[in-house]
Amino acid sequence: MPEMRQRLIVACDMGATSTKALLGDLSGEVFKEVSGEGFNLRQGEPYDVGVVLAELVRLLYLASKFRPDDPAGIGIGIAGAGAEDARAEVKRILKLRWPNSRIIVHHDAFIAQYGAFEGGPGVLLTSGTGSIAYGRNSEGREARAGGWGWMLGDDGSGWWIGREVVREVLFAHESGTSTELTSLLLDEFGVDEPYGLFPIAYRDDFNRGRISNLAAHVPDLAEKGDEAAQRIMRQAGQMLGETAVRVAQQLNLPNEDLLVAMLGSVCEGGGWYLREGIRSALHEYAGGETGLLDSESAFDAEGEMLPAGVARKREHPPTDLTLEKMVGPRLVKPYENALHGAAAWIRDTLLKEKFA
Repeated sequence: MPEMRQRLIVACDMGATSTKALLGDLSGEVFKEVSGEGFNLRQGEPYDVGVVLAELVRLLYLASKFRPDDPAGIGIGIAGAGAEDARAEVKRILKLRWPNSRIIVHHDAFIAQYGAFEGGPGVLLTSGTGSIAYGRNSEGREARAGGWGWMLGDDGSGWWIGREVVREVLFAHESGTSTELTSLLLDEFGVDEPYGLFPIAYRDDFNRGRISNLAAHVPDLAEKGDEAAQRIMRQAGQMLGETAVRVAQQLNLPNEDLLVAMLGSVCEGGGWYLREGIRSALHEYAGGETGLLDSESAFDAEGEMLPAGVARKREHPPTDLTLEKMVGPRLVKPYENALHGAAAWIRDTLLKEKFA
């Protein structure tokens, strides 16, 4: 048991909606996972991180039946921890509670990207109510794009798609054309004609989430052939792809390192037209030279996206002696989630230090 305790690691994904933690070891085995309330460092204090994490660690050891002790390492990603000085203060406070543990702290996008790409280069594209892209290159340099909020940006997000539904319906109403989006809008807001939305939408107490909620239905209508819905989803994808490209430009990512993984309700449920728009933007970044984005080479036999770790691999030894083909840009599935990304990060850190 003492030898095992020395190999234990704790990982934590402290997000604004919920906090998750796991207890594992350096081999990659996970013994227990627990969850709790969300936390954002912008709304809380660094000391509170220690309080929240201490309770999660207590639950982990209790549920896994290990005798409480300082783990070998703690890796944690925290929403709102974008500033280095804030992360340093959190690390200092955690070190007071776990003086014998190696402690590493970063923001939540970092551990999500680390999990998605197994610690390698790539861009994580997230679109739900809002949208943002975050990536790292092979040297570990970071960059982000988007995340400007509903008033200034969030292009390709649920909010943006919902707003475009309203605009398409109003255009159709005024031009005498038809779209299935009209029934969707009228049913959601309980009005008889599109202009009836104005008194509702411009009230001071209007909940913008009602606009965002429309986005969930648009991919299905696009797949069924509604041209307005197809335009919206394709344009949403193009904008999201351009957001990922801005990250790639900041990082000077070569084509082979531009793998884009997607998270969030819009990215995960956006359907073919959304992915087509994203691939179009990536194709433009590549200068149209790879040809990968016009084929199914980025997908498995069922047409599904490959996990990042699989998509990055090349064939060894090669079956021919021609120049090695590029593996990107392309869309991929995240290899792991943010919590397991934090676990991989602390494991990699400890093992690198051990064998350095």
